[in-house]
Amino acid sequence: MNYDYSILTEYFPESVIEEFYASAIDPKLCLLNAEFLNGDKAISELLGEVKIHNNNGTLKKGYRDTYATIVEHGGTSYTGIDIERDCIASCTSFKPLQPRLDKEGKPIKYEHPAKKPCKAFLPIIDLETWQAISVRIGVDLPTDLVTRQWQLAEIGSDEWRDECQRLSIEFLQWIRDDSNIPVTTTEGAKKALSGISTGEICISLTGVWNGCPELNKGEKDYTLINDLKLISTPNRRINIAFDKDSKPKTINMVRAATKRFAGLLIAANCQVYLAK
Repeated sequence: MNYDYSILTEYFPESVIEEFYASAIDPKLCLLNAEFLNGDKAISELLGEVKIHNNNGTLKKGYRDTYATIVEHGGTSYTGIDIERDCIASCTSFKPLQPRLDKEGKPIKYEHPAKKPCKAFLPIIDLETWQAISVRIGVDLPTDLVTRQWQLAEIGSDEWRDECQRLSIEFLQWIRDDSNIPVTTTEGAKKALSGISTGEICISLTGVWNGCPELNKGEKDYTLINDLKLISTPNRRINIAFDKDSKPKTINMVRAATKRFAGLLIAANCQVYLAK
């Protein structure tokens, strides 16, 4: 696809646009699922309900020191459809332009909202993307969607975003109602956006273990998270497409996570495939 990334210059720094280009993400999907933030707004989005301000409205020193690079340089906040709640989510993950370092001195490439449970997210889409998916998988669009008169709102406008968000909730329902519609699970919002740009329905997890956590810590009683339970209906094809790694330790960890995840999907009577 020859996308026109110039529509993003008003919203994102050049380095972020280059990332979108390298991942072959449809620019319209970038506008719907990503936002560049800096300053206190970036920290507020990342930390959500955590009280981060003093009574006078200034950012508390501890947070300002911890997240100094994010406050100064900003980063990309990703959102998506909350599958469990049938709504548009707030920040699902945050990629700093200049990552802070962990205790071992390694950069934290992605930050995740504090004090929020692990979830899975479906990208917000526009009508053209849904039509391409319908053609690719051979499942018709809802009848009323085809006959409805859509407004020709300007791409990037609040009207266009609102329209696409309403459409995306219907898109989620379309998937949930028909087990013939295949889905792919992957790591991270950016990969899900890359996949859905090609017509592949991709659901993003924040990590390989986060689709099937322990019910009770230490008891090894694993379960699918609620978002995935709603999607993992009998006979649905679910592709697992996690990262390809080179480090033996990471490969073994991903293999173990995939085995656990696949086992729970098979137990739900899904057709499970692993992407190489």
